[in-house]
Amino acid sequence: MSTGTYYRYSNSFKQKVIREIEDGLISIAESSRIYDISVGGIYKWLRSFGKNHLTCPSGQAGRKGSLGAKAR
Repeated sequence: MSTGTYYRYSNSFKQKVIREIEDGLISIAESSRIYDISVGGIYKWLRSFGKNHLTCPSGQAGRKGSLGAKAR
């Protein structure tokens, strides 16, 4: 019995989503709703493909106060 649907996304799609977040076009929460991707999945993509993935400690890229929060 299946517990859910599993999707595989191309690296180019992941990079597109991360670029939109990093450019401030959408927040992490918005991208999760728009593309129907879990927030946890997006954080994984940020660690792998985000601009800060080489400088931030694991698990810190895109955390509160940096990416994902839109300026109001």
